[in-house]
Amino acid sequence: MNYKLRLIEALANAMIADGVPSYQQLLFYVAAMFKPNVMVELGVYRGQTTIQLAEGNPEGQVYGVDLRMDNVKQARIHRRYNITLVEEDSLKAVDQIPPADLIFFDSLHRYNHLMAEYEVYSAKARPGCLLFFDDIEKCNEPGIGDFTEEMKQAWEDIPIEKILLPNMNEFHGFGVAVVE
Repeated sequence: MNYKLRLIEALANAMIADGVPSYQQLLFYVAAMFKPNVMVELGVYRGQTTIQLAEGNPEGQVYGVDLRMDNVKQARIHRRYNITLVEEDSLKAVDQIPPADLIFFDSLHRYNHLMAEYEVYSAKARPGCLLFFDDIEKCNEPGIGDFTEEMKQAWEDIPIEKILLPNMNEFHGFGVAVVE
């Protein structure tokens, strides 16, 4: 197993043992540990993960991509110096994103969309880029849980080394892969 995957798995297990089962906090620690220069979040929603990535590595640049930024603008995260928000469909926004060191896939929870995102954004991934995937195992959240089977299948079909992390909270399956 890739050393980055082993480290992230150990970190996730330690966080759970310490009673901190939050994937957002995990991403904060990953950003602090690996210092990715360019981080991309596909599906920003309220911007909580965007903030964790930005604070985890203040020297890095975070690109948040989402169709609607209403919730994010209310949280005022767009005023942070190391966050760039792109209000557009993720598949159309790819040309606005530089080569990346970390990509978090959490937008439209459909098989075809995730596979299309994986195809275009993995082409933007630098060697060693970390790819994180949310809602791939189970999800009890209203509106998302309906797509769990599609997300599980997409996760299985992603053709690179990857691991499913221990359940970081009661809602999500969370996985990570590394681009070689």
